[in-house]
Amino acid sequence: MVLIERKVVDILHKADNFVDSQISPVLKEKMDYWLNPHFHGRKLLQKVLPLFFPHEVIPPDSDVFDKIAENIRRGRGTIICLTHFDKGEVPSLAGMFAERLDDGILASGVKVVIAAADHQRKAAILGCLGDLKIVWIVNEDTIRFEEEKRQKLERRQGLIFHWRKQKQGQRESKRKRLGMGLREFIIKAKEAVKDKNGGLIFLALQAGRRATLGEPVGTLSLLLKHMEKDEHDLDYDLLVIGSALRDQVWETIEKPGESKQVKTWKPVSTYIGRDGYNVGSLHLFRLGPIVSREELMAQLHGDLDKADQWAFGIIRQFGLVDEIYL
Repeated sequence: MVLIERKVVDILHKADNFVDSQISPVLKEKMDYWLNPHFHGRKLLQKVLPLFFPHEVIPPDSDVFDKIAENIRRGRGTIICLTHFDKGEVPSLAGMFAERLDDGILASGVKVVIAAADHQRKAAILGCLGDLKIVWIVNEDTIRFEEEKRQKLERRQGLIFHWRKQKQGQRESKRKRLGMGLREFIIKAKEAVKDKNGGLIFLALQAGRRATLGEPVGTLSLLLKHMEKDEHDLDYDLLVIGSALRDQVWETIEKPGESKQVKTWKPVSTYIGRDGYNVGSLHLFRLGPIVSREELMAQLHGDLDKADQWAFGIIRQFGLVDEIYL
């Protein structure tokens, strides 16, 4: 009887091992996805964001996203430098990346670090859903926004505002100063570049929403100089993306016996006053070349102070923005 039980146990054990060898890899992969909390958040962003913030990528057949995915699998970082004119670019860009990176990447531990203006904290919902590290930085726009808010409060409250101001004493330590948050962003960006799971770092070249491209302000140079300090083994790629906006229009196509309404996208005539979310408008992203750290250093001749000039040169050379934005 004992011998029979042992044989039964042995047969069941072999059968279990066989089933595991045939099915476990697939089931394990699926379970890794479905038990991963930020995978579901990223999939939600993938499905929902394009409905409100549609996007288009030029060129559509670019292998840039394949390179980025390969970087993540190899534990390399990718720094993405962007032009920036409105609030809708971040959700549109998040939807674009979520659509073009496979489920394995979305479920991975890739670190995503985004520099954002301190007064745009509504974007925090994207960080919570997508497991994105959004670092809030006080830029010139934040200072202007805080001053406008203070003036509105003063007009509304009058003497009460001044009484509260005197009573509280306006503690200097709590006031927002230009550049606050920048050190944290640099630290988080460096951690992402060196992380074994790979990293994506997003940086607005103009340090805020701008109606024209303008001139370099040194954001990329500042990031690279601090990242490269005392480091000799950093490994990353750098990508420049130019953004543009298209408004939705309906055109009537007449055919014999019928007329048909067709949705098309029309280039905007100006970017002045278009710094809101532009929900329903098409965000167009033109991809520049993706370059390695070695290629970047060779093109800069080791002078990181020229990094922003190089990036703006790429934007103009490859036509990454509309003519009216230059």
